[in-house]
Amino acid sequence: MFKSFISKKNSPIIIGALFFISYLFLVYIYYFNTNKYAIEEGHKRVDQILFQHRAIHSYVENMQKPVIYKLKYDGKLYNEFFQPEVLSSTFIARNMHNFFIEEMKKQNLEPYSYKLASNNPRNPINKANELEAELIKKANEQSFKHFDKILDENGKKYLYTAIPINSNQQSCLKCHGDPKDAPKEMIDRYGTDSGYFEKVGEIRAIISLKVPLDELLSNSMKIFYILSSVTAIVFLSIYLIIYIIIIMQRRLEKEKEEYQYNLLLQQSKSAAMGQMIGNIAHQWKQPLNAMSLMIMNVEDMFSENELDKESMDNFVKNSISQIKYMSTTIDDFRNFFKPNKEKIDFDAIESVNNALKILNPSIKANQIQVNVKSDNQFILHGLINELTQVFIILINNSKDAFILNDIKDRTIFIDINGSNKQIIVQDNGGGIPKEHINKIFQEYFTTKGKEGTGIGLNIAKMILQSEYSANISFDNIENGVRFTIKF
Repeated sequence: MFKSFISKKNSPIIIGALFFISYLFLVYIYYFNTNKYAIEEGHKRVDQILFQHRAIHSYVENMQKPVIYKLKYDGKLYNEFFQPEVLSSTFIARNMHNFFIEEMKKQNLEPYSYKLASNNPRNPINKANELEAELIKKANEQSFKHFDKILDENGKKYLYTAIPINSNQQSCLKCHGDPKDAPKEMIDRYGTDSGYFEKVGEIRAIISLKVPLDELLSNSMKIFYILSSVTAIVFLSIYLIIYIIIIMQRRLEKEKEEYQYNLLLQQSKSAAMGQMIGNIAHQWKQPLNAMSLMIMNVEDMFSENELDKESMDNFVKNSISQIKYMSTTIDDFRNFFKPNKEKIDFDAIESVNNALKILNPSIKANQIQVNVKSDNQFILHGLINELTQVFIILINNSKDAFILNDIKDRTIFIDINGSNKQIIVQDNGGGIPKEHINKIFQEYFTTKGKEGTGIGLNIAKMILQSEYSANISFDNIENGVRFTIKF
């Protein structure tokens, strides 16, 4: 099946197209997954920041604040003591993030952005923007717990993440409820304009993070380009190997076909050689008889002393004429059998005439009338001897049909039509039996028993297809068959 496929003319194009489509599919997968990887790495950074934030918050709430409250209880700190630097987890977390961001900048790393966004913040820098205000509203409506979005700001991409903080507990209202309940130092520092009158169960803020993605996406694109390039090289290498295999396989098949073609061609010529030798013998018979009579006549004239110069000149002249005739006959047959692979331009009528000259003795001996019609020049380019062999095969098949079917009035008609680029060879030899119609061009099929080789019409078809890109077909006509060769 593979051999059958690669023998098709367009198989390299089909394989190349399949490889290209597969490559595009893989490139898409690479692109999708490398981008997905960059986003996942962004999420990991967000998770690390959140872990750090929760750790700071837990430390302040669980370790630092209890110590401050104990100091107050023991009287070592006055009761109204309030410093956000040690008592506000929000203040501490924000500044810890700021210190961390400064350290990142020192290392030429693009920092992330942290904000505890609120609609009612004490510090104006925490004032929620439109998106954050909408998310705070949704958090209080219990319609969101985690929000992610890719933002494009000033030509840079960011992974934006928002998470609501825990809802207010009763203990939260000491600092965020009625201002009169808040520590005096807090009011002295922040005033009473904002950050108060919140309710239990209300979510007052969201953690708003923006992590830069450009570096991650740039690294993922490098991976994408490397994978795409390696895949392209691998695919191209595999395709080149397959292409070389296809070319080598085609070359081997072509060499095999040429060998089989040349073998059948030689078999066809060899099969015709015996008949050709008989034709030569028949064609030489008349000149040899004439020369024999002339020699006997010269001998008689010499015996009677009647051999003069004029008689001798006539003898020489007539002998040379007969010898030239015999030499021409030999040259015709030798030219046909001589291997010649030089392609030339020639008129189709030349090939037909060559076949008729070679077969002339057989045509005369079997009383066959051959009529040739040529409307104008029909110039072909190829091996003239091989086209001659096609006509020899067709004419010999007609002759055999005449003999087999005992046809009395034997006629072969050859029509050379240069305008339509076709040649017709037809006879009145009785036609081809219906049971043989689908087999006559098959290799080694013959209707002549042991006398036939079964390669005639098969080799004729091969010659026409391989040397002239021509097709041969046939159809039965009244009392005979017609072969049509279309160039």
